[in-house]
Amino acid sequence: MPDYPSKIRPAQFADVNVPAPFNPGPVQACNAPPQCAITQLWLSPASALPQSFNPNNNPEVAAADRGRYRVAPTVDDIRIHWELSGREYVESLELELYRHDDIPAVPLWTKKIDFAGLAAKNGDTPFNSLDDLPVERACSDPSAAAPVIARHYVPTEFPDDCLTVEHSPYKLKATITPRPGNVATYPVRWLYIDVLVGDILLELGPGAIVPNMPFIGMPAERQDFERRNQIVHAELAQQLAGSMSIDAGGDALQVLLESNVFGRDSWEWYSNAFFSAYAALWGDGPIIPIIARVQVRDAAGASVDAPRALGNARFLWDWEGAKHSPGTIPDKDVKAFLADAVHYKPGDWPHGLDNCHVDHGGKRGPGSSPVFEPNGAPVDSPQAANGYAKNTVNPIAAQMPFKVEAAGTRTWAAYSYARTEGLGAGQTGVPFRPSRIVGDGYTLTCYFAPSNVNLDVANRTAAELRADAGTLPHATSREFTVRRLMQVARHWKKTAAIQQGIFSWDRVKALLGHTGIELRVPPAASVVVAVDYQNAFQRSWDAIHMLPRCACLPPAQQDVNDWGVNFRDYAQFVAEVEAHVHRCRGFITSDMDISHNAIVLRQRTGLGIHTRLWYSDDLILEDANLLGKPDQEIAKALLKEHKLTSEKLYKEKCKEWSSTILHDVCDELTDPDIEGLHLFQFDYQDNFLNWSMAAEAYTSRTNRTTCRECANVLTVKQREERECACGTRLRGNSGIVSIYPWSRYQDARTWREQGFALLGKMVGATPEISMTHEIGHHLFMPHAPPGTSKAGSHPTFHDDGTWTCIMSYNVAQASSLTFCGLCTLRIRGWSMGATPAPTGNEVATALAQPQQSARDPLLLAVDPDAAEWIGKKTAVEIANSVPLQTSIRNRVQRATRMAQDLRIHDAATVPLHNRARQNRHP
Repeated sequence: MPDYPSKIRPAQFADVNVPAPFNPGPVQACNAPPQCAITQLWLSPASALPQSFNPNNNPEVAAADRGRYRVAPTVDDIRIHWELSGREYVESLELELYRHDDIPAVPLWTKKIDFAGLAAKNGDTPFNSLDDLPVERACSDPSAAAPVIARHYVPTEFPDDCLTVEHSPYKLKATITPRPGNVATYPVRWLYIDVLVGDILLELGPGAIVPNMPFIGMPAERQDFERRNQIVHAELAQQLAGSMSIDAGGDALQVLLESNVFGRDSWEWYSNAFFSAYAALWGDGPIIPIIARVQVRDAAGASVDAPRALGNARFLWDWEGAKHSPGTIPDKDVKAFLADAVHYKPGDWPHGLDNCHVDHGGKRGPGSSPVFEPNGAPVDSPQAANGYAKNTVNPIAAQMPFKVEAAGTRTWAAYSYARTEGLGAGQTGVPFRPSRIVGDGYTLTCYFAPSNVNLDVANRTAAELRADAGTLPHATSREFTVRRLMQVARHWKKTAAIQQGIFSWDRVKALLGHTGIELRVPPAASVVVAVDYQNAFQRSWDAIHMLPRCACLPPAQQDVNDWGVNFRDYAQFVAEVEAHVHRCRGFITSDMDISHNAIVLRQRTGLGIHTRLWYSDDLILEDANLLGKPDQEIAKALLKEHKLTSEKLYKEKCKEWSSTILHDVCDELTDPDIEGLHLFQFDYQDNFLNWSMAAEAYTSRTNRTTCRECANVLTVKQREERECACGTRLRGNSGIVSIYPWSRYQDARTWREQGFALLGKMVGATPEISMTHEIGHHLFMPHAPPGTSKAGSHPTFHDDGTWTCIMSYNVAQASSLTFCGLCTLRIRGWSMGATPAPTGNEVATALAQPQQSARDPLLLAVDPDAAEWIGKKTAVEIANSVPLQTSIRNRVQRATRMAQDLRIHDAATVPLHNRARQNRHP
């Protein structure tokens, strides 16, 4: 590319109105008429020694040559100076201004000065505006009449009536006219004027001008997006420590995307459910206002703010991706898997380097959504139709004040225009939208794009374009790296005596950090107030069926001790079942209809369970023949029916009940509108020390009581399903219950404690591994082999090249456990398959194809039982097939519902697996 500023060639200013110097022959010299000349022309303040040119001296002029003046309009007090010889013979002086490459040359502006009397030898006139202002109609020569100014340009070309960087360099020509009967030996002189872009300073724009652009979803979702987007901005501002400068040279900036997005059930593990939920949350990515403060070189060479001198100047914005770095991931197999994945289709937009390809939801490759989002002219721009974003009033709230338009050949780039007054004066900027994919990196470069330099080329990488730019003004930012921000909203201990041991959240943060998640945790665990625990138990009491309710001590006695649920002993339980039978008999009178329906209805009404479904655990007496028998005999029959005829069987059943009860109680403890994971810590599950796992990730109800969109009160079912009738998704919270003393992980002192650890399959584990494993379930990750039962894992959803995935039970290698490569990509937001999806017969073919290598990031996990049967049938034929394997049809139907329900745009790649819905995931 040419140097900036480039050498001036005479042909750039083809002037047909340059008279030749008067040159009398030797015979006529003695009789020559009186002569005059313009002997010098210069500007002040001067950036060079005085020099001007005439037809006999018309060379090429380099940037540092004499006769080429640099000015900053509106900052420098510019005056045009001239020197005359034979001044008594000069009638007038005319100044004309030309811009380069106007052929044929037509002056933009003229100023004519008539001398009524004897002209001064030296004179000057102001040159601060092209407008016909009184101050501009001044001349230092007292014999001169007020200069006459004429403008010959389209107003939008010089919107503020001053010289601009867009049309630089300029030619200023002075022509004298002799009085009648006299001649001018050198009637013309000229000089050149540069208005140059100086420094371009990149900054994070103020959060108040985050663009108010359409976003997927409903108005409340848009409001949530704006709230989250402001968090992104606040986090960036905090990293910048108040300077707001993002110029290259500092540490990479973390674009932290708040993403408390948790699964609703285990069937979502085997799907693209997170991909869709995350896409619904962040769409095409956050909107980050990036500002370029553009300065102009003054006569002294300093960069100064001269907004009006920017005019309609255009700036090209370009971006470069990041090279993949494994960071601190300890497992070499995980590193290899990720390296293979990020090198997918390297020929597509190589400037994007190792950023996620558009096939997997990223912004590298043809067809991706823009990184610099065009917005047209700002709505308040009166001259927007002409491409000039001039601000005369404050723009609409949350409106980016700069016009941004897509580039041409360089399809991933964009052009923006500067503002010359009002908000954003002296600046240009773009709405920067990095992808939502964790690990993607972006380095931005802003170029001044003069009309005579072609930056809009597709065959140059970002690095090559920067190298080509040479002295052309441009600025490069620090790297922006996308990460996920997730919170532990609550960490409660039931009592102050709960054992925390040497548990460290920093270790959990490190394990999640490998996937690109930054975990924020409370500064310390809080103790649940005893009465709050009683009240939470009371609120969940109505949801507990009668049989486990007979086993539980009343809510008022549940706050004591360090374990979760207090149960009656077996004898007390039997007595409570007998008392329940007696209550049920009391609801039935001798004069009532003793039909089955009447008996059941009377008991349900009396027990207060008429508003919920009726289960056998509610111990409803359905057989009228039982009513004549003693309470003890009826109770004994009920206990036999439920296989609770011994203390051992009863305690095993309590272990099952306590898990569900504990989840409900913890749900009641959560506060509305607090998003994030909610950790509740107990020492053991119940007073019998019956427990099966050190921790459980459970699908909680939403902690919201009203819908954020329609404001309706949520029903119990809607809270459990985390979906309002209006369609609003409520995924922002989930729970983990830890029911094993954390100190026991490190110090199992007695054989009994060691035995508990062995039974819990956690020998070699740590509480940090346990927490990370459970968090992984909430992040839509299923179990991994080895160490898990066949029903509990699905190898095709993990990298089969490593057996140290933290989603396994391979705690023998506890020190090496981390998320496998495929888990890492999914948690980062990668699509499980290429997008967009095939349709029609292609769908069935894709579902039926053999399992691909788990090292292939385009993984299609296929239920092996379904593949052979599906064959070449279409998805519709499969879903409606009658002769059949009902389970397979149900799987396809579920996949179809999921594709619609979760807005999955690549339904063909949704993996299918026949798995019962579960409510807890140890």
